[in-house]
Amino acid sequence: ESRTREEFRVLKRHVMARIGARPDDGPNDPRTVLVTSAGPGEGKTTVTLGLAMSFMFERNCRLVLIDADMRTQELTKRIKLQDQPGLLEYLDDDRLQPADVIYQTSVRGVLAVPSGRPRVTAPELLASERMRELLRTFDGDDERILLIDSGSVLSCSETISLASYAGQILFVAAMGQTRRSDIDEGLAILHREAGPID
Repeated sequence: ESRTREEFRVLKRHVMARIGARPDDGPNDPRTVLVTSAGPGEGKTTVTLGLAMSFMFERNCRLVLIDADMRTQELTKRIKLQDQPGLLEYLDDDRLQPADVIYQTSVRGVLAVPSGRPRVTAPELLASERMRELLRTFDGDDERILLIDSGSVLSCSETISLASYAGQILFVAAMGQTRRSDIDEGLAILHREAGPID
């Protein structure tokens, strides 16, 4: 358990270093971090939550978790917000404000936006200007970090749209499970559509 905690701290340090090295003219805020993978079931949500727990120990830091994996909604289920209005309701209803779908979690300094109730228009809503505007509402707040749990890049078209908003992308691969060809294909798509990926 302590080793796993330290591994997430190392990952957090990489994320924080990228934030600290942000160029003034960068297109996207490195405080917006997308978590994805090549295929489903590779541990994206586990990494998202582990990283969130690691950020709990940071001073002057507020973490906002966003569940944008509309196929599984696993993050929403794990934080027990599946019955609450969430991201899809906000994107589909201009009358809602960001505060209407942001919830305090049981972890100090960690807020969450659940996925919301499924609908057939989810890919289009996640690719909409309203989604970009939602992310912009957090711009200028140096104490916040957005951590977006998204779908897998080879099976969810909306992940590409989300990747174009992110300042950092964490690509999760399951050791002994994920095929190298899938990793290469997933990274190539991200590089082409939202890159460059270094």
